[in-house]
Amino acid sequence: MDGEKRKDHRQPLKYPAKIDLGDDSPHIQCLLTDVSASGARVIVESPDKIPERFTLLLAAEHGTQRRCKVKWREENQLGLVFIKPPVEKSGPRARAAFSIR
Repeated sequence: MDGEKRKDHRQPLKYPAKIDLGDDSPHIQCLLTDVSASGARVIVESPDKIPERFTLLLAAEHGTQRRCKVKWREENQLGLVFIKPPVEKSGPRARAAFSIR
């Protein structure tokens, strides 16, 4: 693509995920639509209500999490930049739930 500025290859997918605001409020459902080593795009209701930084929960209860910063907002989508390396909790289900290769 002409004008492509991303440094990492994006992997298109449709993967249910949750947004954890870190304030004990209920998690917000979202759909991960593409991901790279450095960021992701999610579809979410009311993206304007999502704070600048949050944790993206990529798997079931004890799965992979990524700290994120919102890079852009558009209609029902958010462009995210990962701001910390992945945090994985132990267990085979957690490791297999989400990986980028």
